[in-house]
Amino acid sequence: MTKEAFEKVRKGIYERWAASPVEDKDGQHALRLMLKLLDDLHANVVDVAMTGQMAQAQIEHEKTMKQKAKDFLNKYGVRV
Repeated sequence: MTKEAFEKVRKGIYERWAASPVEDKDGQHALRLMLKLLDDLHANVVDVAMTGQMAQAQIEHEKTMKQKAKDFLNKYGVRV
């Protein structure tokens, strides 16, 4: 869904750029900056999502390892 939203905005900016008069250097420059900012925003959103996923995976791994350690100790009569 997020990817589709970014693509829709990108397409809209690109279409406005393509339809802009050749003489409108300032307008074309502004649209180019919009594309650059959109790309930067997208990269940051992806980075935050991936970082969050990696953090969640680490948390799950730690929970699993703690449970395995408890199970091992309980197997040999050590209560935790």
